[in-house]
Amino acid sequence: MLYALKSKTLRPTVEITVTLNRLLLGLFATLCLLPSNTAALAQTTRTWTGSSGDWFTAANWAPAGVPSALDTAVINSGTATANAAVSIAGLNLSSGTLSGTGDVTINTALNWTGGSMSGAGRTIIAAGATMAITANGSTSLSRALDNNGAATMSGINSWNFNTATAIFSNLAGATFTASGGVMSNNCCGGPAFNNAGTFTKTGPGTLTIGIAFNNTGTLDLTGGTLGLNGGTSNYASATNTFSGGLWAIQQASTLLISNPASIVIRTIAPATSITLAGATSNFNNSIGTNVLATLANNNGTLTVAARTLPITPFGGTLTNTNRITARVGGTIAVTGGFAQTPSGTVKFELGGITAGQFGTITASTQAVLAGNGEATFVSPPYTPVNGDSFAVIVAPIVSVTFPRVCSSQVILNQGVVPVPTPTSLLYVVSPSGTAGTAAAIVTQPEGSAACPPSVTFSVEAIGSDLAYQWQRETTPNVYANLTDSVLPSGAVIVGSDTDRLTLFGSTLSEGGQYRVLITNSCSGIASDAITLVIPQRCSLADIVGSNGGPNQICGDSIVDGADFIAFINSFSVGDPTIDPVADVAGGGNDGLQPDGITDGNDFIAFINAFAAGC
Repeated sequence: MLYALKSKTLRPTVEITVTLNRLLLGLFATLCLLPSNTAALAQTTRTWTGSSGDWFTAANWAPAGVPSALDTAVINSGTATANAAVSIAGLNLSSGTLSGTGDVTINTALNWTGGSMSGAGRTIIAAGATMAITANGSTSLSRALDNNGAATMSGINSWNFNTATAIFSNLAGATFTASGGVMSNNCCGGPAFNNAGTFTKTGPGTLTIGIAFNNTGTLDLTGGTLGLNGGTSNYASATNTFSGGLWAIQQASTLLISNPASIVIRTIAPATSITLAGATSNFNNSIGTNVLATLANNNGTLTVAARTLPITPFGGTLTNTNRITARVGGTIAVTGGFAQTPSGTVKFELGGITAGQFGTITASTQAVLAGNGEATFVSPPYTPVNGDSFAVIVAPIVSVTFPRVCSSQVILNQGVVPVPTPTSLLYVVSPSGTAGTAAAIVTQPEGSAACPPSVTFSVEAIGSDLAYQWQRETTPNVYANLTDSVLPSGAVIVGSDTDRLTLFGSTLSEGGQYRVLITNSCSGIASDAITLVIPQRCSLADIVGSNGGPNQICGDSIVDGADFIAFINSFSVGDPTIDPVADVAGGGNDGLQPDGITDGNDFIAFINAFAAGC
């Protein structure tokens, strides 16, 4: 049966005519008119013409007009002062000055070949935008500059930091890549380069940073020399402790910290990672000494590959409380003792049975290990054979108490077992070693923009004796364990300790970030965070009809024909106690005006919700 809506009366057998054709024709006609107006929407390049003046004065630009969000601004002389917020597509700064108290957001590209930025405002490189410093002369910064996009620095240039407020922030998710040049401190103790994203030094040249370099993200030194002449807050000279960030020094690369000149690192703090990845990867102070030469405590992550790292620990013993990895060809040669606590893990890469093809730790006095041992086959080139033996730890006295070795993978049904001897720890290839395989994720769970009645997240992982624990974010970056239960909203959680998590009857309150923690006796790994989005329109369309109070959710969490009938019935009754059910805008949750009147607008809102895949 077909229904027609007229005022508040439901008329059976009267055919509804929906004028979609007219709507589409009107839309088509509107689109057809767009070419005649494209000039108004085109991007314009506007060049600053005033010697000094207000950014927002149209006559200061050629062609005349204040640069819009679609435009590229060019400053090659004078001073353009923006004392209110600015959003533009691009900025080409070759000379002159960008100044003012307003924030300037660049959404596409900043090309900086000369000139300066000053004032109390910030320059913001938006996510997805680029920033290129390509001066063969100098550029000057006297304000905050935040990078959310991809920045590069190249050429023989000097980037001058002239005030205490000259702070460049490479934010989380952003990248900064430089091949050489100088960042100069021309004033005081305030200028800084704060890296929370990824900083990469490329090429054989030298990049000298004369301001403070503070790293909470990733530094990847892939070639040449990076000189941190301005020091770093990552180093505490009072305790000789290095803390924060990931520091990867690749082959043919040198990280040089010259402030203080004689820096030595005796403690690597938690949540800190240092990698020496090649035979000629160096981490030195300005007097040419290896800064790790007297390392005594590793509470973070230390990785050595394809080189020997000599250490004479301060106090006589190098103690590992977290993780040390000796990759293929990597040797940590301790003059003194080596100790590992129950919380520590030592990992060795096995790429062949000949010396130099696997990682090792040597100690001149003794090696006493609790905690955990791990192994990784580097295959190819190595194919494990039952009985192959690797002397991964060598010392006059060796004591090992960890019961097994956790392998990151199993090849040809072969794993690794630990075999202690009085003077060594041997890793021996054996089928019995497959009992200890570290947890690893094969397929990450995926987020969902799902509507009721249910949503399921799943993960695929490998490893022995895996245990799963799904979690939900409660505050930023803090997760709480979930349990199989009925939530206050009425939603039901099932599978919280399995590889599949299902939420039945999920409501708006179940939206948010989820992840799964996978553990076994060898290791633990957290999945990527995933997002569950419950569109509000799904709940709005799941109405109660005449059975409940106004604007309440019906409870079955299924938007179906029953909800459609409930809407039609409430729309047609004319009863003020029931009508609010059909006033979809009630409470304002769907973005429409809560006018309290059930009319055609509510019908359209309901149909949109009903048709949205809910």
